[in-house]
Amino acid sequence: MQQSDTDGIGCTYCRRCDEACPKALETGRLISLITLVGTPSNWSTTQAERLDDLQASELDQCDDCGACTLVCPSRLALDSILQTGKALLAAESEERNSSSYWRHRFERRQLRVAKARLEKRVRPNAEKHVTKIATAKPDSTGFSRASAQQDIAAAVARVKAKRASLTTSDRVGEKK
Repeated sequence: MQQSDTDGIGCTYCRRCDEACPKALETGRLISLITLVGTPSNWSTTQAERLDDLQASELDQCDDCGACTLVCPSRLALDSILQTGKALLAAESEERNSSSYWRHRFERRQLRVAKARLEKRVRPNAEKHVTKIATAKPDSTGFSRASAQQDIAAAVARVKAKRASLTTSDRVGEKK
């Protein structure tokens, strides 16, 4: 007699459920996969790999008709086991979507933090200019000439400071 992974639930692996399925699914194999997902193992197969195997199966095509349960000589509630498998797959799908959402949020936050750090390095005197810009009155279009002049002056000052910090040996290649 052939041993099955579903021996723990009383399956004799007669395959009558396979023959009775109107969708021609391998119900016995699906039951085995579902049982394996819920069973801890000492083998190298993880539960995630078992769920991937179950996801690759045709469990989603089962329409819960109950024909497999009616023909089972062991009187197993195969339809409820199949529904449990569908619930496991739905939970796994929801968890993957949720983790994808949180991973996306984390990555966006990391980009914002990196951008803020870069802006801090580029504009070290930004705090000084914030108060000046806040006091400048914008005209009706939202443009403030005073703040634009201050930004230009600050940029020119940064360029002059950077040029002044260069040594003469660094400026040998520069020609006016």
